Amino acid sequence: MRAVVFLGPTLALDEARHVLDATYLPPASQGDVFRAVATSEPRVVGIIDGNFSEVPAVWHKELLWAMSQGVRVVGAASMGALRAAELADFGMVGEGRVFEAYRSGVLAPYEAPFEDDDEVAVVHAPAELGHRPLSDALVDIRCALARAAEEGVISTALRERLVDIGKARFYPERSYDALIERAASDGWPGDELQRLRDWLPRGGVSQKKLDALALLGRIRAGDFTGRTQATFDFHHTTMWDRLTAEAMAQVSPDGMAALAHDERAVLAELRLKPDEFARLKDQAERAVRIGCCPPVGRLARAMIEELRREGGYAAFSARAAHKAAALRDLDAPRGAVTGLQALQLLDWYFGRRLAREMPDDVEAFWQFLGYGARKDFLYALLQEYAYVSSEACLETSRGGGCGTPERMGLEG
Repeated sequence: MRAVVFLGPTLALDEARHVLDATYLPPASQGDVFRAVATSEPRVVGIIDGNFSEVPAVWHKELLWAMSQGVRVVGAASMGALRAAELADFGMVGEGRVFEAYRSGVLAPYEAPFEDDDEVAVVHAPAELGHRPLSDALVDIRCALARAAEEGVISTALRERLVDIGKARFYPERSYDALIERAASDGWPGDELQRLRDWLPRGGVSQKKLDALALLGRIRAGDFTGRTQATFDFHHTTMWDRLTAEAMAQVSPDGMAALAHDERAVLAELRLKPDEFARLKDQAERAVRIGCCPPVGRLARAMIEELRREGGYAAFSARAAHKAAALRDLDAPRGAVTGLQALQLLDWYFGRRLAREMPDDVEAFWQFLGYGARKDFLYALLQEYAYVSSEACLETSRGGGCGTPERMGLEG
């Protein structure tokens, strides 16, 4: 079973590989799950660790999108447990004691309220040092101290005091040593604190680690029941289109590398007709499922096939070829578009070519069309303007091949 697992400080990579042969990626942040599904074609995505302090956390919607593509999304231990509890009703699978605590709001069997994100948070070393944890998670502290009290190592009163000390601290400052030192300064008997110090190396097992190991074992066994297809309708939004464009810009500027040159040229023309592009994209997304190739490339392929089925491919292909030849003869303008040119191009494109108002969020508009950056969108408009204004286009305009030529006096 092809699996991608996002792993960091909760479990050492060597230990994880011993349990499950998978593609292991660093802790997930926003866009990482979308990018992994769109490029690696996994059947299962496992989330154990995630980033959240310096970058946006993994987004709920990208997990919903992955599930809508037929991918089994599972989580445990840390960020994965939190997201699994939040999305369990939508089909995300959770594993382990931490997940169950977030799901119920209570850490069993100790009846301790369990609702805050910081219960699983830690600071850790960078990837070069194996994401080694530099603090202790409060949920691990809770479970370890409860076990110590059950075994008679410490009293219930000390357990409760140490948990209160830990809860009051900012998560990077939580460690057993720091908690014990604070209890000592509060006047707690030294012999009881020393018994705890001696017991922790053998008894202070990480609950997060146990849950992570259980999740990997479950993935290896394929131990999942229930539906693999989403029971909800996934809807595109402006924010979703922006996120996916930013995520895929780190992989491929347009997601069309697997297409032939002629097919890429057709899609480039199609992008300049946003209503037609949106219609074909919507139809293609309804048909695309994980299978022969990465979804992003297969989405472009599905759009091409839909255009061929409808009979519009030949016209787009002919226009693309004629445009390329005309621009070669023109020695079309290249390089950066100035600020004044950009305003003129946008006004011309939206007002004259599309006969509509300029959208309030032009960035979201070009990201939806798949342009990797604003400059790419503006350059495409500049080429379109140069072509529509060319003599070659004027010669074919009676047949509607170029559209109405316009002249704005743009300088290259």
